[in-house]
Amino acid sequence: MASGIAIALYNTAFGLIVAIPALVAHRLLKIRINGVLDQIETQARVLENALNPIRRSAPAAQPSASGGLARA
Repeated sequence: MASGIAIALYNTAFGLIVAIPALVAHRLLKIRINGVLDQIETQARVLENALNPIRRSAPAAQPSASGGLARA
């Protein structure tokens, strides 16, 4: 019985040795990914603002009789 408890404690310790660094790595990676996503969103807003005047001056698409969109 004592050997079974020793094996369980050994497995628990090994599991913690693996899990704790994995958790730290996951959190660091998540922080980095969120930073990259923030940069992408910022650049997308800049691009959208730059394209807005172009969209306003372009002619609007009108629905055609066939159900598709036709240029006006």
